[in-house]
Amino acid sequence: MTFIDTLQNFFLFFGHQPAYALVIILGSIFYKDKTFWHAFVLLFFTMIFSATLKNIFQIPLNPALGIEGYAFPSGHMQAAVAFYGWIFYTIKNRTVRILIPCILLGQGWAMIHAGFHSLTDELAGFTVSVMLILAYGYFKNRELLKKYPFAMGWILVGVAIPMLVFLRTDVMPTHVWGSFYGLIGFLLGWTLYGKKELLDDLNIRWKVIFSLLTIGFFVLVSTFVHEGFKSLSDELCQSYKLILGAFLPIGTWGFTRFLGKTY
Repeated sequence: MTFIDTLQNFFLFFGHQPAYALVIILGSIFYKDKTFWHAFVLLFFTMIFSATLKNIFQIPLNPALGIEGYAFPSGHMQAAVAFYGWIFYTIKNRTVRILIPCILLGQGWAMIHAGFHSLTDELAGFTVSVMLILAYGYFKNRELLKKYPFAMGWILVGVAIPMLVFLRTDVMPTHVWGSFYGLIGFLLGWTLYGKKELLDDLNIRWKVIFSLLTIGFFVLVSTFVHEGFKSLSDELCQSYKLILGAFLPIGTWGFTRFLGKTY
């Protein structure tokens, strides 16, 4: 493997589920506001939105890849910009403002270098997500939604349902169901047990312990529980992500409640 191939794979990693999960978990636990919870919502909604746009335009992937699917706009770029772009948009930190453009530029280059997408695909995905971030940021700061920050997520669920109905007329990618289940699970947890601020008062030791427990839970569910769902229909085989989505807000509440009673 050449250095260029290694660099390509390095940047591509930031667009895969383990990278997103790790950033969400660590960011949610160690950063004080709900920036990473909103990034979670945007990421999962964008995966549904991207699949919808692909099925509208129906521009096929490069035949040389031997992969069925559509290329325009780039779903990986759209998801990465929605997720990392929201963090960039929200966190006024010099290191973040340097790292995130590097990650996004690197990922865009890697997708083109690997032959998955053209520059046009990447720019389209980038543009769509920037518009989504600006719209989300605008409506999130309205008075009613400031009081109930999880409501933005439920609004996006309402937008996503017609997209799912539309996609059912074609072959819906399995990950779209996973995104929908993950979004629903997370929002249920946030609505019922969304006490993110409970983590802010924990010392670093307990935050590290909760991080390790959460990462371990995600690995356990993704590796073993997932196997038990594979025999189900396309609509249900990704439903284990309800558990993954709900765990962070519910786990936050449960862990801090346990510490409050024990210590």
